[in-house]
Amino acid sequence: MIWYLLHFLSEAKISTEFSYFRPLTYGSYLSRDAKSPNLVLKRSGIAYPDLPTCILVLSGYDEERLSQLKQRYEPKLMLIGHQIGDQLENKVRNVFGVEEPTEADMFFDFNCFDPSDQSVQLLREKIEPITKSHNVLAASLGPKPSALILFKLTELIPEIGLVYIAANDYNIEYSSGIDLTNRTLSKVF
Repeated sequence: MIWYLLHFLSEAKISTEFSYFRPLTYGSYLSRDAKSPNLVLKRSGIAYPDLPTCILVLSGYDEERLSQLKQRYEPKLMLIGHQIGDQLENKVRNVFGVEEPTEADMFFDFNCFDPSDQSVQLLREKIEPITKSHNVLAASLGPKPSALILFKLTELIPEIGLVYIAANDYNIEYSSGIDLTNRTLSKVF
């Protein structure tokens, strides 16, 4: 939903700011019973049949969705950005890849709460050379600002496709409260 809204705001050239407040606490799980991953309408990138697939993931706490991506798209390369810091038991809960990492799984630290142009540029430098040899898909499995980061990246590199993975069961008690001291504010366009 965020990506659709951002797409239409971008097309209409409407000046937009993004504001995000972290929750005070997280519950035991976000979702279960992940559905099949889908490309996002108007943000599906460009795929060439003779190129292998690379998936860029800004990960979070949902291991099942990460496994679904790997099963669906069978990437030759998977770049997994881990949320840095120790907020909200992050180091314990962060998904560190897939059940059985392979040589094709490359991990890097990334601040998924920082949708600044600097964060987008860091990803751009990492992924742009890969777009010449791979079809690139990107998925945000972390906090909501990471979805904004990937959207901004597709504005710069439209060959990248965005992938969303819905679930049949969302935990209504996944997060609670609003941490008013931890606000993320970013100009989108």
